[in-house]
Amino acid sequence: MDADIVYMTSDEIAQGMGDFPVCFMGWKSDLGDAADLFETVFASDGAYNAGYSNDEVDVLISEAAQEGDSVERLKVLKDIMGVLVDDVAGVPLFESKNIYGFKDGVDWSPRVDGMIWAGEIR
Repeated sequence: MDADIVYMTSDEIAQGMGDFPVCFMGWKSDLGDAADLFETVFASDGAYNAGYSNDEVDVLISEAAQEGDSVERLKVLKDIMGVLVDDVAGVPLFESKNIYGFKDGVDWSPRVDGMIWAGEIR
């Protein structure tokens, strides 16, 4: 059985265009914080939510946003991911790595946000 492959932009997903049993998407959290993905894609009112809704996830996302203790916040974020995997709403398949190459004599360190500022390269 051949399946049709449909490519959609993030704007089309945000507008709720399409009804698909499976959707593969990539997401990069520039600050290395999973809350960005959860708030934007999996919260019922997320900007790029394609129809997923779970009251428990919404409550946990709100808790994570308000949690000031980093250890407790990480626990809540893990709880969110657990629910998403159980719901088969989101299954992490890989984590991409940024690879940089510079010639000898160049002094530069990668930033957490993934940005490369010319002024920081020596």
